Amino acid sequence: MADGTLVARDCGFAIVNADRRSTSDDVVFALPGDAAILGARSIEGLNFHVDLLNQRFLHAGPRPAAALL
Repeated sequence: MADGTLVARDCGFAIVNADRRSTSDDVVFALPGDAAILGARSIEGLNFHVDLLNQRFLHAGPRPAAALL
């Protein structure tokens, strides 16, 4: 934790679904009373951008399959 406290939780993997999109990611399983947080890797895997002003996810659009150098 930010204050230096150690917290132990089980870890694993899961399929994350949001707005008709899905991705797999490593997850930490929460206990009752823990906050539910969607991590940056899951957000990127779902191809979302975060709209901080309106507190929502936006579709990031198409991703190129390869880049020309």
